[in-house]
Amino acid sequence: MLSIPPGDPGMAICRRIAARAASGTLMDPTGGATHAHGIDELPPWALGQAPVNEIGGLLFYQLAGR
Repeated sequence: MLSIPPGDPGMAICRRIAARAASGTLMDPTGGATHAHGIDELPPWALGQAPVNEIGGLLFYQLAGR
């Protein structure tokens, strides 16, 4: 198991980000996406759907009722 030294600055950053995400104050760059896939893929569920965002080679979708 990995041991994290007390006062580790990297862990402090991770905890701040996690706290913001848990409280809902962290921006969602995916636009509330419920599904995603790589730009070089086309899964059946993506046919006819418009992506809400593209980030780092991934397309994000917000599909109703899913």
